[in-house]
Amino acid sequence: MALKIKQISLAIVLMLVLILLLVSSCTVPIKPTNEVNPAIKIEQGQDKNLPLKTPAELQKEKEEYLLDQEILKDATANLDSGSCKIMKNTLLQETCYGNLAELKNELDLCDNIADVSTKEGCILVVSTNTLNQDACSKITNREKSNICLKDIAINKSSSELCAKVNEETLADECYSTISIANKDAELCDKIALAEKKITCYSTIGVATNSVPTCQKITSKSNPFAKDICIGKIAVNTKNLSLCGSLKWNDTKNTCIAFTNDAISKAK
Repeated sequence: MALKIKQISLAIVLMLVLILLLVSSCTVPIKPTNEVNPAIKIEQGQDKNLPLKTPAELQKEKEEYLLDQEILKDATANLDSGSCKIMKNTLLQETCYGNLAELKNELDLCDNIADVSTKEGCILVVSTNTLNQDACSKITNREKSNICLKDIAINKSSSELCAKVNEETLADECYSTISIANKDAELCDKIALAEKKITCYSTIGVATNSVPTCQKITSKSNPFAKDICIGKIAVNTKNLSLCGSLKWNDTKNTCIAFTNDAISKAK
């Protein structure tokens, strides 16, 4: 009996030893490393891509910026573009050239601006001020170039120049502004957008009390537009007979009421 117990105990010990050997063989040893976590590197300012400026460098930048601000004020006040050259801050320097180009209407000053968007904005302003349509071609941004032509066309009251605007909305604005300013209903015909064309005819028709101009209005989306235009003329001229010529009963009744009121007030 004692021998049997001893044999069992020995078997248990052997099993435990075998289990320990299996566990130790599956364990991967961890190699020690001296590498620092990149996040810790950045926090410690050790990343070569993030150089830190010294307090002296920061103070120098601040002083240069404040000095450039004073130079900008003096240059603008004295119209002295030469002062812009000595400025250290790029943004303030380009602001200096832009301000003086606009104030002096000197297009060449815009060429000193490196930023394309700022430079073309400068050309747009100076070209418009000087009515220099050829300078608009220097603008590579299509929208700005068309705005340049449109603004010059309006300032020169040139419908021919409106035809060179290659953007429909801006071209419509060009024709509409010139036609209304000159009370030229024929130019309204050149407007592409239906609603803008209606506004053009209506504005000129009412301003000139021209029924024929109102009668040019044709719109399926706004069937009352023609009646409203003629109705306003009826009120302006106190002419009830015009109300009778209207197509729609609602606009006809409104026209009669407002025209009678205008007649009464005139007495």
